[in-house]
Parts: sequence; structure tokens; C-alpha cells
Amino acid sequence: MARSTEVHRNLPPVYRASQLRLLMENKMEYADYLSFDKTPRVVTWEDIKLINKMAKKRGYNRLLDIAKLKKAIQKNWKEEMEKIKFPATPLLIHEHKAGEPCEKHMRISIYFPKDNRAILDCELYLWNSFERAIRR
Repeated sequence: MARSTEVHRNLPPVYRASQLRLLMENKMEYADYLSFDKTPRVVTWEDIKLINKMAKKRGYNRLLDIAKLKKAIQKNWKEEMEKIKFPATPLLIHEHKAGEPCEKHMRISIYFPKDNRAILDCELYLWNSFERAIRR
């Protein structure tokens, strides 16, 4: 009788339900999912503004209303914006803007006070430049 590991060695690892949904909705290749760095990052307010500026410049789908977001954060947190580090996680590699194929970029989630989060498109090189939330 074959060992369990031999029988299942070609099956992909178990995904969380949210990851499977994103993979299926975006028809992302399994190899693409494995290849990008999924390590959570921390981003500053300046990083968020830069991500949004580049997303706007490239015509990506996911953008933030920076003024409205800043007002909401300042309402909930009394610290100076420049001192806050926000956790961010990668969601997927994305290759479309306005329904048309384009260069690969990340779709990320940034977490804010009061259990709020924003989903934003981010350049790959920017994502790789941010401080890792988890040290290796």
C-alpha cells in the first residue's frame, strides 16, 4: 500500500477559503501564487500615499481617497500620522486594469484602526521595499 505522502505529493497545499476564491476569480496561476513573497509588511503614511500615487499614475483599479482616510485615522488615533506603522498583507498578483491585461502588480490589504482595512493595487518593487512585519 502506498504511503499517504506518496499518494498526495502532487496535490497543492491547503488554501484558506478566501485565497481559493481570489485564485478562482482572477484565474491566477498556481505558480504565480507560490512565487510572490507573502510575508506581511508594515507601511507608513508616506508609503501609503506613494502606493496610491503610483496606482493612480498606472491606472490601476484599486485606489484610496487619501484625504478621507487621513481624517478617519486621525479621528480614531491621536498619534502623529508619521509615527504610525500600519500592517499590510498581500492578497494576489494582479495583471489587469480596467479589464485589460497589464504588467503584474500586487493587490494588498492595509489594516487601519477599528478593524478597518483598505484594498489597494501596489507595484511589485514597492511591496518588496517595505519593512517585513515578520523577521526571518
